[in-house]
Amino acid sequence: TDNGNYLGILELISEFDPFLKSHIEKYGNAGAGTPSYLSSKICEEFIQQMGDRVLSEIVGEVNMSMSIESDIVRRLDFSDLVKDFAAKKSRK
Repeated sequence: TDNGNYLGILELISEFDPFLKSHIEKYGNAGAGTPSYLSSKICEEFIQQMGDRVLSEIVGEVNMSMSIESDIVRRLDFSDLVKDFAAKKSRK
C-alpha cells in the first residue's frame, strides 16, 4: 500500500522498532477523532521541525566556515605584513 513518503518512512522505521510497529498496527487505520500521531497535521509539524533543525545546522556550519575563513585571512594579512617588513628591513 502506498501511504506517501511520511507514512512510508514510518513503516520502514517500524521494521526495526517494535514500539512504532505496534503503534502503527493499532492506530494506522483508527479513523477520524482517534489520536494516533500519524495524521497529516502531525506530518506537517514534523517536517517543519526537521526543516528548522536542518536550517539551523546549515547556518551553524556556514557561520563556523566564515569564522575560520576570517581567521585565515587575518593570519595571511599579518604574514604578508611581516614579510614586507622583513624585506624592507633587509634592504636598509
